[in-house]
Amino acid sequence: MTEAREAVISPALVRHLIAAGTGNARLASKSFALHLTFGLHDRSRGERAWLRIDEGAITGGAGDADTRFELSGDTDAWQALTQGMPINRLLRQGRVEIRGDARSCIQNWLVVYLLTAGANGFRDQ
Repeated sequence: MTEAREAVISPALVRHLIAAGTGNARLASKSFALHLTFGLHDRSRGERAWLRIDEGAITGGAGDADTRFELSGDTDAWQALTQGMPINRLLRQGRVEIRGDARSCIQNWLVVYLLTAGANGFRDQ
């Protein structure tokens, strides 16, 4: 019998990322004039969420939104992110991919990296 997995891409994760990002001085210094919305997609479960940085203010939600790009991976990849695996390593390994405007993702990579790094420890709560 296989064990049912809990959703990783969830409103709770989005709230956690917003809280972690809001307290990150380095992220604040890199995003004070930024307008960016990007998505997170769990291919295994079909779940989606989005994060928006608008002049340093971070918001987000579950479901679809008008995003420039999304980071898409399976449930195992998102669980690895919450256990401390950096998003750039997941991309290099092919476990997460960029869908949509890759150029926008690359141009804003440091912000994306810093915001997703806030997922580390999410499951420990």
